[in-house]
Amino acid sequence: MGSWVLGSKATLTSSALSGRVRSGAHGVQTVLMGERWSAAEEIECIECCGKNLYIGTSDCFVIHFLLEEKTQPNGKVILTSQKQSHKYLAVKKPVIQLKAASALTRILVLCDNTVALLNMFNLEPMLSGAKIRGVTSFCVNENPTSSNPFSIQVCVATKKRLIQLYTVTEDKMILNKDITTVDIPITLDMDSYFICVAHTCNYVMVNFDNLESTDLFPFEPDLTNPIVKRIGQGEFLLSGPNALGMFVTCEGISQRPPLQWSSSVMATGFTFPYVSALDDEFITVH
Repeated sequence: MGSWVLGSKATLTSSALSGRVRSGAHGVQTVLMGERWSAAEEIECIECCGKNLYIGTSDCFVIHFLLEEKTQPNGKVILTSQKQSHKYLAVKKPVIQLKAASALTRILVLCDNTVALLNMFNLEPMLSGAKIRGVTSFCVNENPTSSNPFSIQVCVATKKRLIQLYTVTEDKMILNKDITTVDIPITLDMDSYFICVAHTCNYVMVNFDNLESTDLFPFEPDLTNPIVKRIGQGEFLLSGPNALGMFVTCEGISQRPPLQWSSSVMATGFTFPYVSALDDEFITVH
């Protein structure tokens, strides 16, 4: 599999990547028209949903932009943006993670170890005050086991040896199941009944239906930034030892050769058939 290397300062907003984006903050500044950024303000995470771009900052803001493609006379397509709204979360902590739930017209926000629900368009919080506390990371089940079109399934990693499953509606977060883990969960992603979890020094696949778990492989936490990314039905991409991106199925086996990427990869994105990897200097497209 070949790869292209792109300077993140030039291309971050037009990529399909969502995650931690400190290295691309200045590049995003040049594209987001009319928006001023303080010297101390950094972009911590981004989320794209259709033409909607959401940015979480180091000083507790969520900002919503609307993106539009424009074709220049020479045929080149460029992206323009228009700020729609912003919300200060008032806890003086960075916004760590954003995830849009378009079916609910909501966006999930992780800040100060708390997941909250905001309206996708005006960024106002729900009057119900629905929140999940003690969270270090969360994911949405893109291949849900429930057929309810008015809810989503969310899994959270907590600061304890525990992961939790929730049903989230427009204004409620309903706890369905607690799953005890042998180590503290750092990050995770899920597909159907399977949750792929990165602990402090190894990866595990957990079936939340029957609670069976399968050990995958270890990693050195000082050398590897744990990453778990669902890339399709029954398959995940993990950051492995020796700067390898490892493909793993829900059965705990690998059916593809690994990707060779940077040892400092901090986030990944997937749009079939491409994998994008963000490190502290570039975005590489495999």
